[in-house]
Amino acid sequence: MNTIRVFALLFIVSIFSVCALAENVRWVSESKAYTPVAAGDSSFDKTKTVLNNTFPYHNADRIRLSGDSYKPAGRNYIAGSAIQFNNLESGDIVVIFKTSGSEVARLTAPPYIWYGKKGTNNSGSYVESTSYICQIYVNPWGHIADATIGIIR
Repeated sequence: MNTIRVFALLFIVSIFSVCALAENVRWVSESKAYTPVAAGDSSFDKTKTVLNNTFPYHNADRIRLSGDSYKPAGRNYIAGSAIQFNNLESGDIVVIFKTSGSEVARLTAPPYIWYGKKGTNNSGSYVESTSYICQIYVNPWGHIADATIGIIR
């Protein structure tokens, strides 16, 4: 009888151990494989916290950030104000074009904030008041999202 109790206790402990592991997942390869990471660990790229409350199998859902997750929150900005592109890491690129097709600016390094200036990483003068198209390239997937931004002076 004691043997059965020990095995039952081990089974219950192992189920709760598995449940505690699968709360955070991250994208790890182009093969669309996910791996569990420690709770609260923010050192990994493209991390999303998920929770699937099906007991006893606490499986993490597969989540890939959508294109909207990278875009700025607003659509119209005053030149000089911070336009934050979200969820980007080193190696990602944001290219900003005029509606005529000419490249105006390029953001190649964190923090991926555009202040409405020409050149690479806000190195030039302020752009003119008009609409701009932003293309967001996220490693390793390439082009992932477009955004339209209006600059007002």
